[in-house]
Amino acid sequence: GSALELKHYIAGNNAISPTRLSAYLQYSQKLMWGSSKVFLNAGARVSNWSYNKETIFSPRAQFAIKPDWEADMLFKLSGGIYYQAPFYKEIKDLDGSFNSDIKSQRSLQMILANDYEFDMYDRPFKLTTELYYKKMDQLIPFYMDNVRIKYTGQNNATGYAYGIDTR
Repeated sequence: GSALELKHYIAGNNAISPTRLSAYLQYSQKLMWGSSKVFLNAGARVSNWSYNKETIFSPRAQFAIKPDWEADMLFKLSGGIYYQAPFYKEIKDLDGSFNSDIKSQRSLQMILANDYEFDMYDRPFKLTTELYYKKMDQLIPFYMDNVRIKYTGQNNATGYAYGIDTR
């Protein structure tokens, strides 16, 4: 048989043993505003990753009101800063070395939502509609190589998403 010759390959011998610490705090309150029910929910998450020495603070809040209407409606406004810590494949550069300066991808999110519960065909239904906007930075781009995903290992992209979800 003939020898198998590879045109391109990356070989590496990497070893890491990082530690992640995280904590969260949440406050919830139900109260009345006139004849309407109001729900307040606020919180924050703090985490630290020893690999890149990154500490992140992620506050979030939600205000919801259920008016005293004949229609069963709930309106919500929420937002916060959310982080997605990089996975193993995302910390590798295209040459296979690890990037110890990599940061978590970040998203500032705002959501305006409505829940409408009603009866139809002798059964209960719930219609949920959300308007959302997400501003993202510190993104880690990737390339598609046939069925393989290659991450750049760099926080060198930004993005945004907006739209309407209806369920």
